[in-house]
Amino acid sequence: MVLHSTGERTYPHTTLTLKVEGRTLAPMAQKHVVIAVMAASALAVVLAALPDAIAQSPAGASAPDEEVGAGGKFGPEGVEGQDLTSMPPPEGVRQMSLADVLTASVRQEPSLLRATIDTRIAGAAVLEAAGLDDWALSAVLSGSRSQSSFGTDQSESDSVLFSADLSRSIFTGGTFILHTDGNYQRQDGFDGLGGFGGGTTYSSNVEARFVQPLLRGRGEAIARSAQTRAALGLSAAELDRRVAATAAVQQVIGAYWELAFSWRDLEIRRASMDLAQAQLRNTRARIRAGAVAPTEALAVEQIIATREEEILNAQLAVTDRSLALRARAGMDLGPGDIDVWASAPLAVAARQFDIAALVALTYEQSPQLASLSVRRDQLALDIRVAEDGGKPAVDLDVAVGSSGFDDNAADTLSTMARLEDLTFSAALRLDHTFGQRQVRGRAMSAREQLERLKVDIGEIRADLARNVVLSVRQAEAAEKRIAIARRVISLAEQNIEAEQARFELGRSTNFDVLERQDELKQAQLREARAIIDYLQAVTALDAATGELLGRYGVRLEE
Repeated sequence: MVLHSTGERTYPHTTLTLKVEGRTLAPMAQKHVVIAVMAASALAVVLAALPDAIAQSPAGASAPDEEVGAGGKFGPEGVEGQDLTSMPPPEGVRQMSLADVLTASVRQEPSLLRATIDTRIAGAAVLEAAGLDDWALSAVLSGSRSQSSFGTDQSESDSVLFSADLSRSIFTGGTFILHTDGNYQRQDGFDGLGGFGGGTTYSSNVEARFVQPLLRGRGEAIARSAQTRAALGLSAAELDRRVAATAAVQQVIGAYWELAFSWRDLEIRRASMDLAQAQLRNTRARIRAGAVAPTEALAVEQIIATREEEILNAQLAVTDRSLALRARAGMDLGPGDIDVWASAPLAVAARQFDIAALVALTYEQSPQLASLSVRRDQLALDIRVAEDGGKPAVDLDVAVGSSGFDDNAADTLSTMARLEDLTFSAALRLDHTFGQRQVRGRAMSAREQLERLKVDIGEIRADLARNVVLSVRQAEAAEKRIAIARRVISLAEQNIEAEQARFELGRSTNFDVLERQDELKQAQLREARAIIDYLQAVTALDAATGELLGRYGVRLEE
């Protein structure tokens, strides 16, 4: 007896082939072979009648060697990065890539907007402090007229006075002052001394003066401490803005990936529903054929109801995480514009992790540590200024000038210009408060704040190192979980086929088939969760090392 029969059905990742190559057998063996061939043929027919739901399930949506994004092999298992989202974008749902979301976030995220405003305020403080180098001009012009009488005699006088000062502080802590003044006087009638007279007089004076602190306030470091403090404040504000931007971007990316997971979760549960409905159709066909009892449909109908509820909950999770993403990114909510389709693929890319190098990079580039370092410089400056305030104020005041006096304005100015009446003066001024408790208290407070800041820096360095190590370990574990989940998915698909074959032969129940389907669903969900955990871990790692903004091309406006 020569027999030829082949039944074949292909699923994602696996192929079930039943094939008997004919050869001449003994009569008893021929009987067993005929039974086997009939069973195989029946199984082939039933499997061919199944809908394409299994073939369209998420696990089989993309070829195992498809490369997505950065793609490529990753981790010790050498698993290929691939897009797991085969579900098309729902109609009427707003599609947004991760780049689109980040662009909206940088423009509208409230904490980042506040940090940007703080940076501008710090820039205004720098401009204000630069006013120390401005020239200051003050001028006074005054006039007066008086009349008096002595018996029958009358007297009248006019006076006009002008004075001006031009000053500027210099880097040594001293002040340069250029002073000039002029006076015009006219008098008619008695002179107030019992006689009579009159006439006009002019006087003018110019003086250059320099005041230099010799102890308190001497030197550029002290004299320009306000400018240094303002510049440090601007640096701290810029770093704080970078910290705020990093935190905001990390939260937005995290919310985006959680939304992508929700869509993937919904897709997996819908595919699982398709499998259950296909099993129900097959069961009803077998009931009509009298192959199984009518009660066999009850288990499938129960599972379908359960999976319908799971789909509803998954849809609610999509809406919840869409709203969370909108809140994180500062995106407006409009009528009919609620859910957001996360179009970025759920994919992983190859990365090598060197913990020691990453910790060193974190210490070098972390904006949080850099901001604390600037704060440390500010406190060091406060200590220096406070200690300088405890010194006696000893100022050297030097002045040189020339003056003129005449009844003619031109002659007065000429005399002054020829330095015919030259004056020179010098003085030392001392000002000191004994005890200096206010100054000493201020310096002590600044020193203690600096010591506390050093403790904070040490604690934050340790936290950053722990976060780096934890993120690396989470990423490495997620890589292995992805590889394991994909092996489990492959085995689960084979188990579904085997269980279905046993069901067709009457050796299994719907309960067993549905249990195998649930195992496939759970494995697919674990794979998606592992991918999200990997993406979240590398995002946290980039945030810790200060590379997150650059990696995603986020630029902060000046």
